[in-house]
Amino acid sequence: PHRVLDDEARYRLLKLLEQDPEITQRELAGALGMSLGKANYCVRVVVESGWVELGRTSQSSNKAAYSYQLTPRGLREKIGAARR
Repeated sequence: PHRVLDDEARYRLLKLLEQDPEITQRELAGALGMSLGKANYCVRVVVESGWVELGRTSQSSNKAAYSYQLTPRGLREKIGAARR
């Protein structure tokens, strides 16, 4: 995971997910200045690393979306990335 995102990008990603758990990957990509594909990959990395849990939420009656919840381990990683 550290090779995919440098400390600043990892901190910003985790911070965005913490601030807006229902943010879309397209919005993440725009906020981080990366492609949608890279944003998708980075989200998968932080989920697989155990820093973020993925849930489902309903944005409307027709569409399901994801919700991101930082785990205690993810909060520690965010703080650590901010200090490095």
